[in-house]
Amino acid sequence: MNFKVYLGERSKASQNKPLAQLDFPNLPVGLKGVEKVTLSLDIDAKGALNVLAEHQATGRNLKLVVEGVGVKGKLMVTDEEVEKMVREGEEHKLENEESANRAVAASAMLSYACAMTTRGGHQTT
Repeated sequence: MNFKVYLGERSKASQNKPLAQLDFPNLPVGLKGVEKVTLSLDIDAKGALNVLAEHQATGRNLKLVVEGVGVKGKLMVTDEEVEKMVREGEEHKLENEESANRAVAASAMLSYACAMTTRGGHQTT
């Protein structure tokens, strides 16, 4: 299982700047939508982005540190790039919201389908 970390204001990852990738190797195989990983993001006083991932079933965790994300003058992007990302986020606000709504709906449908598959197709109330 891997997680990609992006910098940007857009709802689609492909429209943002990739920062890093966190790989979680050798996890036990689980059903899609059942395995749970908690991600925490924090920018510390030195401007480093700390990403912590914890696998709920095993309690295993991984930490990734991306240096220089939040320090003025040491950003991984220029002030102009930040302004551009904010401007594009504002310009594409409606498109971003629609994209996010589609992603939520697709995820809910996939979760429902997985739940029905694991229950043998019988709905319980």
